[in-house]
Amino acid sequence: MATGHAAAAETLLTAVRTSIEATGAQLVFLPPYSPDLSPIELMFSKVKSQTRRLEARSKTTVSEAIRVALEAVRPKDCAGWFQHCLFPQCL
Repeated sequence: MATGHAAAAETLLTAVRTSIEATGAQLVFLPPYSPDLSPIELMFSKVKSQTRRLEARSKTTVSEAIRVALEAVRPKDCAGWFQHCLFPQCL
């Protein structure tokens, strides 16, 4: 069964890669463990901090707190995280 899943994953990866490259975009892969180059780690930090600040204690309030925290992420934040992770210098 794992072989079937691996083949399906590889097929999907190929299709996604082809679709992205067809737009003229270039895929750039990170080393296996590189949190210092991963803007998503900075986003997770902001979302977790905001979620904690809302002091949610039930499943419903945690879900709502996460939604509110995600809505607080702005394009300006994302641009700053990419700058902080040295993407312009690495490309």
